[in-house]
Amino acid sequence: MLHNNNTILHQQVQDLVLQLHQQQVDSDRQLRETLLNLSESHRMLTIELDRIKKEIFDLTQANNRVTQENTCLNKNINDFKEENTCLNKQINDLKEENTCLNKQLNDLKEENTCLNKQLNDLKEENTCLNKQ
Repeated sequence: MLHNNNTILHQQVQDLVLQLHQQQVDSDRQLRETLLNLSESHRMLTIELDRIKKEIFDLTQANNRVTQENTCLNKNINDFKEENTCLNKQINDLKEENTCLNKQLNDLKEENTCLNKQLNDLKEENTCLNKQ
C-alpha cells in the first residue's frame, strides 16, 4: 500500500512537473510573442517617428522659404510705396505747374483780348482816317 501511494504520489508529482513545465513553456512562448509584438510595434513607431521628423523638417524648410519670400514681398511692397510717394509728389508738382501755366494762359488770353480790342480800335480809326 505504501508503495502504491508512493507510486501515485510520484505520478502526481510527475504530472505536476509536466504541467508546470508546460505552463512555463506556454508562458515563455507568450512572453516571446509579446516581446516580438512589442519589438514590431517599436520598429513601426520608430518608422512613424522618423517620418514625422522628416515631415517636420520639410515643413520647417518650406516655412523658411515662405518667410524669405514674404520678406522679399514686403520689401517690394515698401519699395512700391516709396515709388508711389515719389510719383504722387511728381503728380502734385505737375498739377501745381499746370495751375501756373493755366494762369499764364488766362493772362495771355486777357492780354490778347486787350490787344484785339486795341487793334479793332486802330482799324476803326484807320477807317475813319481813310474816309477823310
